[in-house]
Amino acid sequence: MKCFFRKSSLISFTRVQSVSMLHSFGLLAFVTLFVAVSHKAAAAQDRDVGIGIVLAGPTGISFQQNFDEFSAVQGAIAYNFGGFLLVQGDYILKNSKIFNIEPGYGKLYLTYGGGARLEIGEGRENVVFVDNHKAGNEEFAIAARVPVGVQYYFQKAPFDVFAEFAPMLYLVPGTDFSAEVALGGRFNF
Repeated sequence: MKCFFRKSSLISFTRVQSVSMLHSFGLLAFVTLFVAVSHKAAAAQDRDVGIGIVLAGPTGISFQQNFDEFSAVQGAIAYNFGGFLLVQGDYILKNSKIFNIEPGYGKLYLTYGGGARLEIGEGRENVVFVDNHKAGNEEFAIAARVPVGVQYYFQKAPFDVFAEFAPMLYLVPGTDFSAEVALGGRFNF
């Protein structure tokens, strides 16, 4: 459905609707993240919450909530100024027994798990799939993720750094396969 304002300007109703949905979803994600962090900070546990940045795939804000030493929920929110919002979340398991690090030097974990990714808005045409073709101009996509990586917690500082490889199977708007690599760091409290 198209609305005509002037002879030379044509605005797509679906674009206005998707931008409005994009901003609403972004605000909802931010409020949810803020409430979760505020609640956890008020509980004053041993650095179970981490907030920081993630670079490469995607580049944005990273969040992790540790349930115990061996499991966590992690997520990322990224937005580009072209109108593309990406939200992803994973349940991960952490194994420190694989790496032998001397006590006093921090902890190194192998991380692995599963999750989902939601992509909304214009700019998806820059998403490149494994066989080197690019995404179409769809403004909505959902993918299943299987992240595998390493995470290092510093012993004497409230920070962690991580590297991750995540194959993804896109389910909506069509079936396709992609993968990404991400690096990041978080402040833990």
